[in-house]
Amino acid sequence: MAKDRDGMAKPAGFGVPPATEQAFVVELRGGPADGTALAGRVEHIASGAVTHFRTLPELVAFMRRLVEEAPR
Repeated sequence: MAKDRDGMAKPAGFGVPPATEQAFVVELRGGPADGTALAGRVEHIASGAVTHFRTLPELVAFMRRLVEEAPR
């Protein structure tokens, strides 16, 4: 197990940034009080591509497309 600078054990992956090709910033807007709406804006860090979404499937489709298009 990795250790921090004070010699304390830390969980695997702690402090390791995700691959940039898979990193996104998601901003959510408030929706109806019942919480059924999911809307906002998402930005892909590596490419700078941005879109607005009104449903969870729209958000997932955008993210999936960009991750699948990223060079391996």
